[in-house]
Amino acid sequence: MSKDKNIEISLEKLLEIVPNRFELSIVIAKRSKQLKMGSKPLIDVDVEKMDPIDIAIKEIYEGKIDIVQKDKVQYEESVLEELDTQLEERLKEELEEEEKEPKKKEPKSSKKSKSLAA
Repeated sequence: MSKDKNIEISLEKLLEIVPNRFELSIVIAKRSKQLKMGSKPLIDVDVEKMDPIDIAIKEIYEGKIDIVQKDKVQYEESVLEELDTQLEERLKEELEEEEKEPKKKEPKSSKKSKSLAA
């Protein structure tokens, strides 16, 4: 291995690649989890000597990871679909409960109608 494999990677350099620090942390976490679960690194490293988080950071730095941001509209549509599904399920449950309950008879009015005679 060459010495440049151990270069320091600063947060500023990573933020040039992924401008949002929260998205950067999510990408690092997801990739390190993949590595822990057995995915092969996309760079030449000794997995026994290097932490999965460090490998993920190095992969991002070297441009080996494509970062795809979900389109905001796509995200909002998926949220709306999920809410719609939940609402349909809730309404279905409420209808089923109403059908199971015995129907209450409405009391008859005690007032008698008077007929009008001419």
